[in-house]
Amino acid sequence: MKKLPFAVSIPHGGTDIPEEFEPLVIATAEDCREDVDHLTREICSVPEDAVQHFLTFATSRTFVDLNRPPDAYGEEHPDGVVKRKTHTGRPVFKTFPADEVVEKVIDRLYHPYHRSLEKMAKDPAVKLTLDCHSMSPTGLVASPDAHGERRPPICLGHKGGASAPLEMVSALRRIMACVYQLDEEDIVIDKPFNGGYITRTYGGPSSPFIQIEFSRGFYMAHRLGDPKPALEPEEAKVWSDRFFETLERLAKEPIFR
Repeated sequence: MKKLPFAVSIPHGGTDIPEEFEPLVIATAEDCREDVDHLTREICSVPEDAVQHFLTFATSRTFVDLNRPPDAYGEEHPDGVVKRKTHTGRPVFKTFPADEVVEKVIDRLYHPYHRSLEKMAKDPAVKLTLDCHSMSPTGLVASPDAHGERRPPICLGHKGGASAPLEMVSALRRIMACVYQLDEEDIVIDKPFNGGYITRTYGGPSSPFIQIEFSRGFYMAHRLGDPKPALEPEEAKVWSDRFFETLERLAKEPIFR
């Protein structure tokens, strides 16, 4: 199989707790359920060697958030690279880890992933990187949209054109609407999320990045609220097949030839 000219990053699909933090953690899986991009590693998977690069992360974003700057932690950064509170407002640690422990975890887990992102961004074979996430079906208290506001099935973020040209986003939107059996209006650009630290840091004219946000009400509506949801194998295959079909169709667009 010839590799498609894309890279895929799934930074928030993990649930593991770093061993350095385990003695201090008091947050439960229920407390952290809104922190995790549940099942994104399943629904955004692709066949082996189908794309230029494929990155995924096993650690929960509660404990190592790859979409935050590496120095954003401590009292002034409750939603930083290491969280003080979960998205449901629950405390994460009985005592926040010492700086040297946080730095050890960041060195061990955060920096290697970002070195891989940097490598992807510099690879001339990569014409577009898709940074894949999920979101709550409605706005949360600390979200950019209104609390309780219904969100679209899919949001495509490109930082208002700074991380990827609108032509690429529009092509992706049109193809996803067809593959996922949605109206184009159901796929919203830059609302409620226009991209995060990853797209801002690595995206640009020479290395386009688009952040994809799938509403969990779209692909796992029957499992909302489950702190440890799972898809049946046949369900997971339907979603991963759709994602891969999207990439195959996208590769045929004139902008990527």
